[in-house]
Amino acid sequence: MRDWLVGMEDEFGIQILFACEAGSRAWGIQTDESDFDIRFIYRYRNVRKYLSLRKIPDVLEFQSPIDVTGFDLFKVCDLILKSNPSIYEWAFSPHVYMESNQFSNQLKQFISTNYSPFSLYKHYSSVKKRNVKELVKGEFNFKKQKQLIQAVRADLICTGLIKSKSIFSPYDYIDNVLNQSGIGDAYQTLTEAKRKQILLTNTEINEMIRFLSVAELNESMVLPKIQPSLDQLEHWLWDLLDI
Repeated sequence: MRDWLVGMEDEFGIQILFACEAGSRAWGIQTDESDFDIRFIYRYRNVRKYLSLRKIPDVLEFQSPIDVTGFDLFKVCDLILKSNPSIYEWAFSPHVYMESNQFSNQLKQFISTNYSPFSLYKHYSSVKKRNVKELVKGEFNFKKQKQLIQAVRADLICTGLIKSKSIFSPYDYIDNVLNQSGIGDAYQTLTEAKRKQILLTNTEINEMIRFLSVAELNESMVLPKIQPSLDQLEHWLWDLLDI
């Protein structure tokens, strides 16, 4: 994996600051057939490219031999300012394939102090509602079981945000409730079924959907609406570009 990433650095004239797993392997629910989903953050080695009139790609995507997507550092900074959930999940991925100068620790630290718990809650609440809405349509199948996993996971992260009112790893939010009854048990049941490629019974499915469909109180209002520090992010960007 690392050799392939290094080869990509040479081919595109970039430095990969961070590369991680972002798919089912990151969540520990992969099967033998699961693909790798690699996500990375890069900068161009030649800083003059950022000052050129020729537009440079801020996204690099590959489907072969593995699913790989990379974002340029400037694009990542724009997303960080919006408390983007994808960058949040990448930062805390338990599987880091490559990084430069402890980039992941710096990224996690910035996210923990500058991301908006309110914005993240709204995102994951929307993910849960959207997937539950799809689940009640038509016959249940493995695709919908995957959507159910996403809905339950989003609910667990929402719970973690409400309880902590701070930004921690999404994986920690989930681990903290796995041994609790209710939705924690449901998530364990779902992930075990995913690993074994077993479809849950209608009784199990309907109980989980019922739990997820309970009307939410306006809990998000207690969460901080943090505005990220543009100055702090900008200075970090300059450091990463060696300017």
